Amino acid sequence: MRHTLQRAAALAILAGSAFAMLGLGASEAEEGPFPGLPAPEQQELPLRHASWTGAANSSLADVERARQWMRTPLMTVAADFYQGRIEDFDATKYRQCTKAGANIYFVAQPGSAYNYGQTPDIVVRTVTFGAVPVEATVRLEQERSDGLPVPIKLETLTCARLLPFGTEVPDSPVKGRVSTRVMSVRVDGVSLPFRGECRTRESGALDLSGEGYLMGWDGTQNVPARVQPDLWNEGLFNLSPGGLLAGTVDVPPFSGCITTSGDDLSSLLTATVSGEGFPLRTYQGGVLGCTVPNPGGKNLPPAPGASTPESVPCRMDVLPPQVPPLPEIPTSGQ
Repeated sequence: MRHTLQRAAALAILAGSAFAMLGLGASEAEEGPFPGLPAPEQQELPLRHASWTGAANSSLADVERARQWMRTPLMTVAADFYQGRIEDFDATKYRQCTKAGANIYFVAQPGSAYNYGQTPDIVVRTVTFGAVPVEATVRLEQERSDGLPVPIKLETLTCARLLPFGTEVPDSPVKGRVSTRVMSVRVDGVSLPFRGECRTRESGALDLSGEGYLMGWDGTQNVPARVQPDLWNEGLFNLSPGGLLAGTVDVPPFSGCITTSGDDLSSLLTATVSGEGFPLRTYQGGVLGCTVPNPGGKNLPPAPGASTPESVPCRMDVLPPQVPPLPEIPTSGQ
């Protein structure tokens, strides 16, 4: 029975481990507008810090070993937003390009050890072995430097083309590293508490990309500018309105997963859960969708503990929409 519970728990943790959000490295431990946020990263001119912003997102992961899709609830992130016209671009294709970027931090839930750099609890419920209900609670954590979170980095270009005339948004890369921490596991109603911290030994690579698109004349017709929810529905991305980011996340080996009864599940979790290249989709909201106005000064990101769109509050009812809907679970074969 114990082995069955352990194996079921491992499959549930695999489901949670495959999630990542969107969704910052300061050279010194200088804090930003709220405790736990680094100061805005210094950019090389002509890029400059524009404002603090906030956004909402939800993710969908293909958990192949559990043979199912899993999704996260809507969460918020804080972002150090920067922009500027750049000179380093393909002059054979473009007349000019503007870069917009964001250094992104998870907003932790109230009562967490950190204000930023840690997702809220992700509760994964599934059924293993055809009948055994399993519930696992996991969190994703960003790396930390001098006590502050290291960023997940996202940049988008918007370029004016030479011929045919129009505007192009190339593909947008997202790079970062996240570790997985298992908070609790229940199998068939039985809790499997851990003595200490059950987590991956190190962080794993988060590698996503947003697909670019054209606006204006494409040589045969005029392509209108995209607004939401078109970008989510068409699988495209632009930092300002948001969109779909797709790619993979790695889950390194686990350690410290010792239950209060003395069983060490670390090797079992590593054998069952850890691996590279778990498919991931993140539906990102508009970069200003969860930004807090600050009369007389620059905007602010979500405050500590404001980890849900309702608690910020995000701009839930404006058009075009700023907060993505929860993604639908694909049917078999998708």
